[in-house]
Amino acid sequence: MAPGPTLVAIVNSSLRSGWTSGPKTVFGHALIEVVVFIRIIEGVALATQRYVGIIAAVGGTAMILVGALTLKSNKSATMKILGGDMS
Repeated sequence: MAPGPTLVAIVNSSLRSGWTSGPKTVFGHALIEVVVFIRIIEGVALATQRYVGIIAAVGGTAMILVGALTLKSNKSATMKILGGDMS
């Protein structure tokens, strides 16, 4: 939705009150966005609270598997430094 309702609000308030109304409008909008973001994070945390053990087990298992696959695939890795071969 470009240009957007915030831009229209800034232009309207700037015409009435001068250039300082622009930063005030942006600050007010950002404050509301931060509050909404925090509430969303709180909701997600609350919804997933009973599943923390399962999430930790699945995530830990995934990290171990990725680490094992990385070690397995890098057995024959070489590193070239300034045109030389280093094994």
